[in-house]
Formats: sequence, C-alpha cells, structure tokens
Amino acid sequence: MTIFVLAFSSCNNDGNKEQKSSGKDSSSPEVVNEDMGTIADAFPDIYHFFSASDSSFSPEKFIEASRDSIGNEQESAVGPVIQEYFPYFIFNRDSSFAIDLYSYNFLFVTKNGRITVEEEGPDTEVGLVDMENKTRRRVYFGGTSASVLDAQWVNNREFLLLTGERRGTKQFIPSITLFNIPNNSLKRFDYDDTLEVDISNYKDPRIRKE
Repeated sequence: MTIFVLAFSSCNNDGNKEQKSSGKDSSSPEVVNEDMGTIADAFPDIYHFFSASDSSFSPEKFIEASRDSIGNEQESAVGPVIQEYFPYFIFNRDSSFAIDLYSYNFLFVTKNGRITVEEEGPDTEVGLVDMENKTRRRVYFGGTSASVLDAQWVNNREFLLLTGERRGTKQFIPSITLFNIPNNSLKRFDYDDTLEVDISNYKDPRIRKE
C-alpha cells in the first residue's frame, strides 16, 4: 500500500504542471503507478483477477484523465435503510468517515435461511458517509455500463475508488479515482486500453451475490 500512496503523492505535489479539468494531457501524462506491485497492494483481488483474465494488463497504463470537485448536491441524512448496510461500509481508521458501495446498488434478500444480496441496477452509485454528522453524499454515479468494484482508504481523509465501464460482455475499461475530502477534490485515472475481461465473473469477497 505504501508504494501506491507515494505514487499518488508525486502526482499531487507537482504544482508546476498545467492540468486540464477533463481529458488526457498528452503533453505530460501522469502514471498512477511506477511498478507492477502498487495496484496489487491496494486492490489485490481485482489485480489478480485482471492479470489472470488478460495477460496484457499493466498498471502503468493508468493515466490521469480528469480533476474535479466532489459534488454535494446528493447529500441526505443517514436513515434506517442505510444503517442496515453498516457492516459492509469501508471505514477509515478513526471511523469518522465510511465509503458506502452497497446501499444503492444491492438489496438484501433472505434465501434458504441465509442473507444474500441481489443487484438493484441499472445505475450504480457510491456514497461517502460522514459518521459524525450522520449524512451521506453521492461521490460517484454511473450508468448502465458502469461497474463499482472496490474502494480503499489511503489515510483518514483520502480514499481510492476502483470502477470501470463495460464494453459488451467481455471487455472492460477500469478507472481509479483519488478522493480528497478536506480539499473536496478528486482525480480520476483511466486505463489507456481495453481489457479482455468479463467483469461479471469477478466476485466481491465482502458479499454473496445470487
């Protein structure tokens, strides 16, 4: 995990480069990682899934695509329904914030005496929960071709979100977004290629899907 954080820090601290608000900067493309181990540290399950599915997968192909602010137009109070998903939240170390990957995207269902989850669809959403103020705001929204795969805290105020876009049934373009809560900002890094991957075969280790 340490190498991954340093790789992002080197991009963050380069204040002399002129950055575009959207689109790739072909004059000075920024690479998310500088070696093959960094994504493996942050998202080991997905790293191995990508590598096993497509031998051409290389973390060095993630380049900066855009910078933006984190929207707060979809902020709401944390109600009883969302509280049911607390066990699946991804908390930072001091539990002041949590990433909610599941309350919008999945529905709890009891089958044969066990609780499983079913995909809601067709859209996808990720929320950031402020545990002190008991509010949740949308930090990511994707359409019918989008997939939310995982999230990981870098520190108590920054986190990574791994998402992607499906192209047909067996092609996938992943993206990694770095969110900075104090600065209310995000940086998205897109994979500069298309993976030959059937993303429906990836199984989230946190939940059981039917």
